[in-house]
Amino acid sequence: MLLQFSVENFLSFREPTVLSMLAAPGVSHPQHIVVSGPENRGILRCSAIYGANASGKSNLIKALDTGIELVRKGTRARDPLPARPHKLDPACMTKPSRFEWEIAVSEKRFSYGFEITQTTVVSEWLYCISGDQEQALFTREKGEIKLGEGLSKTARSTFIEYVAEGTRPNQLFLTEASERNVVELTPVIDSLCACRVVRPDIPFTSTVKLIETNPDLAAEFGLLLASMGTGIEKIEIRRFSEGIGVDLYEKNGSREEAAVLVAEMAKLAASGLWHMEEKDGKTDVRVVMAVHRAIDGGEVPFTFYEESDGTKRLLQLAPALSGVSGEESITLYAIDELERSLHPLLTREFVSRFLAAENTRQLVFTTHDTNLLDLELLSSDAIWFTEKNPAGATNLYSLAEFKSDQLGALGTQIEKGYLQGRFGAIPFIGDPARLGWKNAAQ
Repeated sequence: MLLQFSVENFLSFREPTVLSMLAAPGVSHPQHIVVSGPENRGILRCSAIYGANASGKSNLIKALDTGIELVRKGTRARDPLPARPHKLDPACMTKPSRFEWEIAVSEKRFSYGFEITQTTVVSEWLYCISGDQEQALFTREKGEIKLGEGLSKTARSTFIEYVAEGTRPNQLFLTEASERNVVELTPVIDSLCACRVVRPDIPFTSTVKLIETNPDLAAEFGLLLASMGTGIEKIEIRRFSEGIGVDLYEKNGSREEAAVLVAEMAKLAASGLWHMEEKDGKTDVRVVMAVHRAIDGGEVPFTFYEESDGTKRLLQLAPALSGVSGEESITLYAIDELERSLHPLLTREFVSRFLAAENTRQLVFTTHDTNLLDLELLSSDAIWFTEKNPAGATNLYSLAEFKSDQLGALGTQIEKGYLQGRFGAIPFIGDPARLGWKNAAQ
């Protein structure tokens, strides 16, 4: 589980910035929001991040995604590393970008992090933490990787040292250890990589492959969509040959309609709702279909191209609510713009269902949906704000940092207080004339 994530000198984050999933002392928590972690520390299952456009919300998700993907996939020999220094401060351009996680693995705490430029892993570290004590598993400074006692005294220490010596300057040792099957580090690697990041510009997952691997998901996802008022009764995978258009419209459509549909369906490939493979010189197409009920009682299949953006978004988010085999390994969902294409009531329902599930999964999301600013849904330490300072760098802070008398004066009107600007993190809407835009236009 994620205890906290910190980033420094990456995009709009100039200074060290920490998102903590640790329950704040003195904050009241509904039972379903907090789970017990190592040393009986309360861990939040959900954090929501608010802020004006361009305040850095998405950059936090990008930072999390960038760090995890670097661990998961690594680099090739001549590939650049994904360091993206804060551009508005010239001094930052010569400094490395820094990423660090504190995670819970079983009953232990680990701190893992690294600093990178576009060409080199400057430093890297992994510590096992118990109370105030830290035991280094490995450290990396000035190109040298040193094993701590947790690795140097194992039966395979010679092999691990060999892997360390063979790690390229632009490759993380943790990634190299994963590729070379250093099983002593597997629990930490698996925990770090058990994160599904959902950004508006990337697909969520291959829904076709997910359902084909786990057939029970079709029934579960169909039930979810039906309960959200989409009009869908069930979903299913249908396979078509090269004549996909004819197959779909052979009874009540035209070839012209089929040609348009085939062209438009290709757009669904990027979202994982449509999959095509070449096999033995033939095109094999599998499509996720939504089945509706006609007025005469018959079943009518729709492609998801024909469904609303909100319905497609619900299906893309459905794995986060799933309890069926295939998604158990994912322990953290990080979603940028959770409310994208969704009605506020559906966004709230999604969060409510996620928190109501009897598991320890975590959810971090950015949003503009103020309907969720409700202390009966989320505790104050689960609500975060991003705001740019005068120098253009992002500050991240929690609602729990405000004095209790400030929050007490608002009662249940947290949403109203936020929109009034009491917590900052709202847009500055200036007068065009005062800003000089009107005169410039003339």
